[in-house]
Amino acid sequence: MPDIIKLMDDEQKYKEAMDKFQRVINRFREIDKKPRDFGTGDKLFPSEIHTIAAIGEHPSINVTDLSIEMGVTKSAISQIVKKLEAKRYVRRYREEDNNKEVLLDLLDDGKMAFWGHRSYHMAMDKPIIQMLESTTVEQMGFFDYFINELDKYAQNVIKERS
Repeated sequence: MPDIIKLMDDEQKYKEAMDKFQRVINRFREIDKKPRDFGTGDKLFPSEIHTIAAIGEHPSINVTDLSIEMGVTKSAISQIVKKLEAKRYVRRYREEDNNKEVLLDLLDDGKMAFWGHRSYHMAMDKPIIQMLESTTVEQMGFFDYFINELDKYAQNVIKERS
C-alpha cells in the first residue's frame, strides 16, 4: 500500500509542476499577444516584430534560413514578410551575382523598430537576467538542459502534427 501512496504523491507533484508551467506560459502569451509600438508610430504584432528582430540579427538572411531561425514554416514567414514589405519595414532583394536567392533586409522603419524592440527587451528581461545571474552553475546547467529538451519535444510534436 505505501507504494500506491508514493505513486499518488509523485503524480500530484508532477501535475502541480505542469499546472504552474502552463500558467507561466499563459501569462507570457498574454504579455506577448498585443500589438505594440516600438518607436515607429505603428503597432506591430509579436510575429511581425520578432521577424524584424531576426532579420536585424541576421542581415541579408533568406526566407528558408529565417524560417529555421524562427522555428516556423516558410509559408508563415513569407506571409509576415509580405505584410512588413507593405508597411515599409523590410525589403526583398537579389544580389547581382546570385539571381535565384531572395534575401531580406530592414528598411529605416524596420531598423527603428529593431532597436525599439531591443530596448523593450533590455527592460523586460532585466529581472529574469538577474534571477539567472544568482543561480549556481549546477542550477544553470539543469535549466539549460531542461530548456533544450523542452525545445526538442516541441519540435517533435510540431513535426508529428504536420
